[in-house]
Amino acid sequence: MQEKEKLALENGPEHVPMARVPKGLKFHRFHTQYESQRWIVRQMGFNGMLSLCLGVGLNELKWSVYDTIPPRTASEGPVYSPANQSTTVEVFKWIVSINVMMLLLNLYRFYAITLEIGKASGVLLPQDTFYSAGLLGSYVAEFIILMIHSIPGVEFNIQVLPLFPI
Repeated sequence: MQEKEKLALENGPEHVPMARVPKGLKFHRFHTQYESQRWIVRQMGFNGMLSLCLGVGLNELKWSVYDTIPPRTASEGPVYSPANQSTTVEVFKWIVSINVMMLLLNLYRFYAITLEIGKASGVLLPQDTFYSAGLLGSYVAEFIILMIHSIPGVEFNIQVLPLFPI
C-alpha cells in the first residue's frame, strides 16, 4: 500500500496530509498577447516565404515563353519580353494576392496587439492610436513594402524610346 493509504487506515482520512501544490512557472500578465504576437509572427514568416516561392515560380512560368525584339542597331543586343499569358500565370497571381492580403491583415493585428500591450501596461494612454503611439510610420512603411506584388489581370508593357539616337 502507498503511504497515504496506510495513514488513512491507521489514523482516519482527516489525518492524511494535503498534497503539495507545485508552484511552477507563472504566466506573465501579458502572456496571451505575447502568445498571439508569436503566432502572428510565425504565420507572417510562413506567408512571406510562401509568397517569395510563389513569386519565383510565377516569374519562371511567365518567362518560360518569351518574344525576341530584334536590335535596332548592330551595337545593341536583342531584347526579350515574356509572352506566357496563360491561365496558370493568373492563378499564381491570385494566390500571391490572397497571400499578400493575409500578410497585411496579420501586420495590422501585430501592431494592434502591440498598441494593446502598451495601453494595458500604462506606457500609452487609453486613447492613444497608431499615430499618437508612434507606430504609424513603421506600420505604413511595412505595409507598403508588403503590398508590392504582381496584380492579377494587369500587365505592364513599357515602351522604351531611343534616348540617344545614333
